[in-house]
Amino acid sequence: MLRLAVTGGLCSGKSTVAERLRQHGCPVLDADAIGRGLLEGAAKPALVAEFGEQILDPRGLVDSGRIAALVFGPESNPARAALNRIMHPPIQAAIAQQLAALERRGEPVAAVEAALVIETGSRVNYDRLLLVVADAELRVSRFIERKGSRRQALNRMAAQLPDAEKIKYADWVVDNNGSREALERQVDAVWEKLR
Repeated sequence: MLRLAVTGGLCSGKSTVAERLRQHGCPVLDADAIGRGLLEGAAKPALVAEFGEQILDPRGLVDSGRIAALVFGPESNPARAALNRIMHPPIQAAIAQQLAALERRGEPVAAVEAALVIETGSRVNYDRLLLVVADAELRVSRFIERKGSRRQALNRMAAQLPDAEKIKYADWVVDNNGSREALERQVDAVWEKLR
C-alpha cells in the first residue's frame, strides 16, 4: 500500500485536499482528530501533570484552546516541546495501527493529513508527500475567519517550517492561492499519478 502524507502550514488547505482525496475513494486519516481523541484518553494524565489543571475547562475536560495559549505564546518553546513529547508518539502509534488495518483491507493508497510531518521527523513513515501551500497573508485571514486572532495565527505559523523548507521534502506541491476548483484540479492530477 502506498502511504501518502498530506501536509502544509496553518490554514493552507490540507483539509480541502483530504476531502478531495476521499471523494476519489482514498481513505484519509486525520492526525488532528486522532490527537483530539487522545486529549481525553491516554494523554490527559500526562498533559495535566506537565501543564497543571489550568488546561482543564470547568467540566474537567482538556481545553485545547488553553493548551494552545501555553504552547504558542512568546515563551513557548519548552512548552511546545513538552506537548510534542507527550502527544506525538501516541498519535504516530495510532496512525501506524490504522494504516496497517487499511493495508490488511487491501487499500492500494491511504493518506494521512497532518501539519507537522516534516517537523516531527515522521516523513520517513510515508512513501510520498503532498505539500499544500498558500501565501502567508491568505492563511492568516483564513485563520481569523475560522477561530482566532492575527497574533495567534502568526505565533502558530512561527512554530512551523516555512513552505520554502518544506518544498525540499515534497513529491508534489499544490498551490491553494486560487479557487477551490483550481485546487481540486491539482489534487485530481496527483491522484491520477497515485493510482
